[in-house]
Amino acid sequence: MERLVENSRSLFYYDASELPNVRTNGTDVTIRNLAYQAAPKRWVRAYMVVPAGEGPWPGLLFPHPGPGSRATFLGEAVTLAGRGAVSLLVDAPWAPDTVMAWGRAVADPEEAVREHVRTVIGLRRGIDLLIAQPDVYPVRIGFVGHSFGALIGGCSSVSKGG
Repeated sequence: MERLVENSRSLFYYDASELPNVRTNGTDVTIRNLAYQAAPKRWVRAYMVVPAGEGPWPGLLFPHPGPGSRATFLGEAVTLAGRGAVSLLVDAPWAPDTVMAWGRAVADPEEAVREHVRTVIGLRRGIDLLIAQPDVYPVRIGFVGHSFGALIGGCSSVSKGG
């Protein structure tokens, strides 16, 4: 049995003093973890994924579907950054760890309308944030949504008349 234990140790041996070689796949990107103020008492958590190098680049807004979070489309945003796009991935109020406000809206139809309006304004403020970035081309802003994120995001494209 002792010999078996000795042989097992040698199977898993490597020289820990040597750092592993690293190979970068794809393009380097920066992922900024941020929050922006959408209203006096409303902050929206987001990731901004920015390509390496100098822009200006097109910008994309990503709200997530009902079950999800700002991390839902992170892989896609990293891929798009490798192709030269800045992405803003937002946490909607129905994300699992921010759902308290949204939960109250389910029981009260008037509060549901107010919460939908606040969410649309939060997305529109996200577009404002993208446009304000010096490395984003302001007339090349796109939107990517799925399921409920697409539904609420479609409302965000309404003209900013007031």
